[in-house]
Amino acid sequence: MTYLSEILAHTLMQEELDQSHVLARKFISRILIPTHLTSQVLRRYIRKAIQNKSWYRLSQLQRALLYATSKTVNRVRSPTLRKLLEEIILEIELAGTKAQALYYGIILLIKQSPNLLQTLLTKTKQLLGKLLFLGISYLNNPPIYRIYG
Repeated sequence: MTYLSEILAHTLMQEELDQSHVLARKFISRILIPTHLTSQVLRRYIRKAIQNKSWYRLSQLQRALLYATSKTVNRVRSPTLRKLLEEIILEIELAGTKAQALYYGIILLIKQSPNLLQTLLTKTKQLLGKLLFLGISYLNNPPIYRIYG
């Protein structure tokens, strides 16, 4: 009986963890991804991906889509193409330290105080310093001490 309750508690924790990760990805995309995707912006992200070696972690289709779009489209107007490119750009951004610090800072803030979720939605720019502090302190911990608050 207790074993079953432990399994249920573990699955509930995993679902909550997955929701916090999805929410953190949404916040990161809202903060870091530019509002207008032009060919210059896409070329800048291609250079950034090559420099931080996230270019090789992308699939061939993602690389081809990003490269072809940067060469042919002046400004992305299609919502479907924009959504695909935002996912690719988010992967490129998450390879950097700043985005990782923000990502873990958001997750830790959600775990520490779930009622700050509304504050995150409205005042994300004001909490940026706190999120960076939480994330950098999390990343600087040894792996054995990295637990979510």
